[in-house]
Amino acid sequence: MDLTRLLILDADEAAAALMTRELVAGGLRLTTERADTPAGVEVALRWFEPDVVLFSAGLSGVDSVWALDLVQEICPRARFFFVLDASQNDPPEDVKLRATACVLRSDGQRLIALVRSATIELRSRRASRRPERALADTETRSALAPLHAMLSAVSAAMVKVQDRDALFQQVCRAAVEAGGFRMAWVGLADVGRNKVDPIASYGDDAGYLDEVGRALSATVEERHLTGWSVQFVSWDTGLAAETVRSGQLVVCDDIELDPRVNFKQAALDRGYRSLVALPLTQQNETIGMMMLFAGEPGPYADDEVVLLRTMASNISFGLAYLHA
Repeated sequence: MDLTRLLILDADEAAAALMTRELVAGGLRLTTERADTPAGVEVALRWFEPDVVLFSAGLSGVDSVWALDLVQEICPRARFFFVLDASQNDPPEDVKLRATACVLRSDGQRLIALVRSATIELRSRRASRRPERALADTETRSALAPLHAMLSAVSAAMVKVQDRDALFQQVCRAAVEAGGFRMAWVGLADVGRNKVDPIASYGDDAGYLDEVGRALSATVEERHLTGWSVQFVSWDTGLAAETVRSGQLVVCDDIELDPRVNFKQAALDRGYRSLVALPLTQQNETIGMMMLFAGEPGPYADDEVVLLRTMASNISFGLAYLHA
């Protein structure tokens, strides 16, 4: 039997744990997460994809209307319950109208019944899909499992790390260890000098970034490089440059055949067969990119591209809350 994914938005960890125990005691099978900040709420919605959201009226710093809007935007099928104590004010009228229900925290039996009803509805909807669709979904889930694992690892890192460079290192590691990519690196744009400086990398590099940096440094005025410095004669060359310039995700299904790829042999010698470059933004400006090398050629399915784009958005969102 599937577990119901329950997200509790509550600053009181003990109260959230008590609600969970009461729901489990009422016969519900749950997997739970808790969030209590705006950033934490968005991260949890994107990677946990809850079936049910319980919003505590006592949660300060997170507006209930904003939270409901975000739930309906990111997880439109999730059920949203506003939970309040008897001494607390009713929710805003907009929340009253759009929430699945408002319930007193002390009315445990009603809360159990509401969550159970939502769970039954979700299972009924899933079971109503045709068998061939279910088979296709199973195959898709299997194919997407590494990317979902990568998303989860990235989201977990965003909660734990406190500075930007540490996040970049952790997301590169997640791409390789969880996502199954052969190598990943993150670079920040230096627009004035037409280059992308690698900040972090992980995986089977085998000197690739150093080799590319040396080759490029021989073609531009700057000869003496400090650390990594992947140079570009102009922003018109290279997929890293294209990603930064356009601010769009770039997919290369086959490195050997794609004319946009510079330094093909260096990549092929290290077993890189395809790549995806993800733009990283801050305050609506592309500040860099993350490049993922895979050991197999594409094509990348639409669902895979959606998950990769989601990861780029999540990383970009997290950057706003981290120190450089």
